[in-house]
Amino acid sequence: MSFTATDIDLDDQEPRLAAHLAVGSPEGARTSGVVLIHGFPSPTRPGPPSRTYHQLGERIADELGWTSLALSLRGCGESEGQFSFDGWIADVDRAITYLCDLGCRGVWLVGSTTGGSLAMI
Repeated sequence: MSFTATDIDLDDQEPRLAAHLAVGSPEGARTSGVVLIHGFPSPTRPGPPSRTYHQLGERIADELGWTSLALSLRGCGESEGQFSFDGWIADVDRAITYLCDLGCRGVWLVGSTTGGSLAMI
């Protein structure tokens, strides 16, 4: 299977959020979607927190044909805004809406540490 991947911005509202989109199904096909949510950023892991999530999302798109969105939460990586747990919940909601607007028939949430907590809320 093949896929397309690109870095995008969710800029439909403030703050602007950086994300990596990987699409595995043919354009126009309804597919499942997955939002990949990184954990709490750490000074021992500088830079965009979701780079390994980009690779995971591309693998999901390639092997399963799903659409994946690896999101950098507000105040992290290249996303604008201030750290805010409530804001991060809103960021995840925006990511879900984005994938639904692309035509995904269902959206799964996957995260680790803080991202896992956000996925369960």
